[in-house]
Amino acid sequence: MAIGRIEQILGKASLIAAVSGAVSTMSQAGQLNGLTFLSRQITISTEPGWVLLCRMETAPTGTTPGIVWEVDLSDNGGAFTRVGAAIAAQTAVGALVVPYYTSSTQGLIIPSFNATHTYVVQVKGVLANADNVFPSVSVDLIAI
Repeated sequence: MAIGRIEQILGKASLIAAVSGAVSTMSQAGQLNGLTFLSRQITISTEPGWVLLCRMETAPTGTTPGIVWEVDLSDNGGAFTRVGAAIAAQTAVGALVVPYYTSSTQGLIIPSFNATHTYVVQVKGVLANADNVFPSVSVDLIAI
């Protein structure tokens, strides 16, 4: 298994629930609206698997701080829907590693590839409470 492609979602970004608007880190961008962060949309194809890697480098603050991450898929222009099971909230400094692969809890992002379809994903993070502050968050979506 080798790393085939790395999509940086956030790089040492601050996510502050009370401040909605664009979130930009380096050349990557997303949007925080209230408690929900949405990454830019990423077109994917025949990659055999993916890993969602979420890192908190500084302790979050606020009332019961946490972020629930997910990968959402749009198949051929359809609505975005969560891939796999719900992921537990990330609540402290450290790394959260979520594989999307055959026989993993989450399964494949594209369970049945159709060459005539366009597949687009986005990473979504939902903050737990309106006073949550996450000073340094990094997220990558890595093809394996």
